[in-house]
Amino acid sequence: MKSLLHIDDALAVAAIDTMLQWQAVYDFDEVLVPVALEPAPGQSPGAIERLCAECRIHLERRIAEDLTPPRDWARASRLPCKCAFCAELGNFLADPRR
Repeated sequence: MKSLLHIDDALAVAAIDTMLQWQAVYDFDEVLVPVALEPAPGQSPGAIERLCAECRIHLERRIAEDLTPPRDWARASRLPCKCAFCAELGNFLADPRR
């Protein structure tokens, strides 16, 4: 995104538009939202406004999603340590109900 500092505003907005069209490459949660949260000083104001608006829409959609708990709460439970505390933690992580 630092490269947007060195181009004119219209081109920067076009670059953001391209990123928004290629969401398989520029994932909202992994790439675009973090960039929108920490814009670089001097970054194209039009591009940042465009990016922030789209990220806001994305986050509003995510917030509106129904939250359902996982069917199985189990997590990877292999721990290198074999002490009593880690054994207890491993049992907790392996339990699909906890």
